[in-house]
Amino acid sequence: QVSRSLGEIGDNRSVPHLIEALNDPDLLVKSATVVALGKIAHPDATQPLLQLLENPDLYDAIDGEVADALFEIGDAALPVLLTYEHHESSHIRGIVARVLRGIQTKDSVKSLIRLLDDPDSRVRFDAVASLGWSNNPNALAPLLAVAKNDAEDEFVRIKAIETLGVFRTEAVFEYLLKTLNSSNVFFRAAAAISLGTQGNPAAVPQLIHVMKHSNGKLRLETVNALSRIGDKRPVTDLIDLYSTADAELRGMILGALNQIGSPEAIPVLLHGLEDPDFQVRQVAAWGLGRVGDGRATEALLKEMEQLKRREDRSRFWMAIVQIGSDSLDVLRNRLLNVRDSDDEIFIKNVCRMIKAIDEGAAFQLVEILEAAHSIAQSAIISTLGSLGDSEAIEYIVPFLESDELRETAIDALNKLGYEFSQDE
Repeated sequence: QVSRSLGEIGDNRSVPHLIEALNDPDLLVKSATVVALGKIAHPDATQPLLQLLENPDLYDAIDGEVADALFEIGDAALPVLLTYEHHESSHIRGIVARVLRGIQTKDSVKSLIRLLDDPDSRVRFDAVASLGWSNNPNALAPLLAVAKNDAEDEFVRIKAIETLGVFRTEAVFEYLLKTLNSSNVFFRAAAAISLGTQGNPAAVPQLIHVMKHSNGKLRLETVNALSRIGDKRPVTDLIDLYSTADAELRGMILGALNQIGSPEAIPVLLHGLEDPDFQVRQVAAWGLGRVGDGRATEALLKEMEQLKRREDRSRFWMAIVQIGSDSLDVLRNRLLNVRDSDDEIFIKNVCRMIKAIDEGAAFQLVEILEAAHSIAQSAIISTLGSLGDSEAIEYIVPFLESDELRETAIDALNKLGYEFSQDE
């Protein structure tokens, strides 16, 4: 607790004491102290933090916290980090490679390039990932060499191919298109990822072709790449693929159609609301909201009504609000058709959606207030109270006579600034 408090205070004078606390035999104390040193981010902590990892028993316990702390120290940690570049522990060299990701200097990039020759493939993997993150033009040639090196570890090559997309050069683009036809399906998937990062529409025809491959990962990454590019040409092929896809791919296809934003996607998005997989239905809801077609409101509302948890309803709530004024008639009609068995919270949400779309339309609910079911009346009265419009008072006051709705009316009137005593 003392270490945590010193970290929150952030005074440099506590750094020597915290460094001493790294020697505490209790792992929880060590962990809290590492986090505290990261928050203070003083460069004097760099070497003690790295030395902590020289104990193999602590590798898995606090290596993440140490890396985060060094990352916070940032550029000031570089001189010490460079001295650990050739440390005998490959685990520490890997930590150095990961931390250098956040230090965007000429020396840090040179160090990462040197680490591409590390004898441990895990260190090389971390160096590749950090170089891709750096987006430094000096990293392009070394990364391309790793990607093309048949003698390199497969996972390192895959990571190199995945990172090349941040370099938007013609040479990289041509290499990625070529790799998209590789005999290695994982190289092809990595190339699709990078082509999506590049966002070059010239890749679309070849990506459409690869999208029909039988390998699940390759199809997922290709659909994701087409989504990121945003070109409308794949819409028909995406719709055709949807009917035979598994749940994960169906969700990805709907996400791509959402991102592309074509009206042709509306029928399949509506169909997606009936998907047995809840995550797919959520993606469909998001897409229908983004397209903004009022024809989707009734289906969205029906799906939302079947859900009980607020967090599950939220995506459908937002979709209806995004559709906007085209949803108002459906929402208003739902309030006119409330049944005794309806969920009060859901009916309140209907009113809130109307308010979120158009406060003027929410005020116009006074027109149906008298004829509505008591559950709807309660929701409407609460909504009128939240509008802050004193003109609503005259419509709410009559409900003070209702035993069932009196408390709701009093609360709404109080929000509108209408104060009265309990006797009144």
